Amino acid sequence: MGILTLFVAFLGIRLYGFLIGDPSQAIADTAYDLLAANAVFLFPRLFAALGLCHFLPGLTIPRSHAILFSNDNIF
Repeated sequence: MGILTLFVAFLGIRLYGFLIGDPSQAIADTAYDLLAANAVFLFPRLFAALGLCHFLPGLTIPRSHAILFSNDNIF
């Protein structure tokens, strides 16, 4: 519920800044700060959603193993 509340607050502040025509863009900056705060909560949910894919967990370990232990690694 907090994610949705932050997103609705972002939309409200962004529309308010658009409708009043804020020339200093301070209201838009506040809206984007709220959107960034919302991203902090959404980022872990991305990995939870990707964990539901049946093929993804099986690919991540061999791919990382191949990247770390390859002889032609440029790092």
